[in-house]
Amino acid sequence: MERMKIRNPKIKKWRRLFILALIGAIITVAMEIYLSDHALTPDQISKKGQYCAVTSRWMSDAFATETMNGEDTYDYFLVLSEDSDRFFMIRNWTDDEQCLKYIDSLYESGEYEKIDQEWTGGSQPVDDEVKNYAIQYVSEYLGMNLTTDMYDDYFYSYCMDLTSMGDMDTVIGGMLLMFALLLIGLLGCLISAICWHGRIAALKRQDFFPKFEQNWMQSGEKMDTKHRQVVVVKDFLLVPSYKDIVIPLDQVVWCYVLPLAKKNYGLYIMGTDGKAVLVCRVKEKGSVYVREYLEQIHLSAPWMAIGYSAENRQAFGAYEKSETIAKIIAKKDKMMSQFPF
Repeated sequence: MERMKIRNPKIKKWRRLFILALIGAIITVAMEIYLSDHALTPDQISKKGQYCAVTSRWMSDAFATETMNGEDTYDYFLVLSEDSDRFFMIRNWTDDEQCLKYIDSLYESGEYEKIDQEWTGGSQPVDDEVKNYAIQYVSEYLGMNLTTDMYDDYFYSYCMDLTSMGDMDTVIGGMLLMFALLLIGLLGCLISAICWHGRIAALKRQDFFPKFEQNWMQSGEKMDTKHRQVVVVKDFLLVPSYKDIVIPLDQVVWCYVLPLAKKNYGLYIMGTDGKAVLVCRVKEKGSVYVREYLEQIHLSAPWMAIGYSAENRQAFGAYEKSETIAKIIAKKDKMMSQFPF
């Protein structure tokens, strides 16, 4: 015997978010790996914000300090690598311990002994004031009288900013966002599944549920709402997205549809209390035609008013609504007494 499946319509949204976030996370991780493997050398830097890397064998003391709000904030260093013919400038936080420890290790081991240290960060152009400090420092270090015209012969025009990862910052930020969305999607799925389980359990405790299940099995409709937003069976309307999930049709007096947008319709019902509610939104596509639901509902509950006609609008207007509902209830009672279900 086919098992009845009333699927949770809300969990689809969380699954979509989870899948999209998972795809995004995979892409951003791949981009991070790619950037890490293709970090630019000082010779390749051509604009601000590019992710770059350099392995140094020598590093200067801080030759310039940038002060902000009266406090020393950034220090500038010079490094040399084996494959470099010029000094490469590094900008970093003043209190960064990595730079200080590396300089100390150089002096302790001897200035000419090779100590490899990889630095990675974003790139940015060097301003004129820092250039002057660099020329002055190297002039004293080499015992030469360098001028600003000679800057490009001894220095790269872009420096590395260790306080920013450049392109990598964007990728890492995107990756963190994707993992946050993954977590939200996972929690959303979990919470939605728990709430849905509670709703289904409450539905199964309803007095009418055995009859509804039996009628659904006998209707010939597929016992699965995977591809159906609305299922009409004898005496009942099944709408997983509605607050009550299953609506006994003997409690409904009017059913109609209204266009909402292109090929989108709203399915409305009015209960015996005189309140009209939007049951669900139905999109016509493929073999789904919203008016077929009205025909099926009419066959299942022939006493009901069907359609948003001028006659029905007037009958359920403010002045005639109570009388109309009373007539429909009487008609239903009479039909059910003559043709008991």
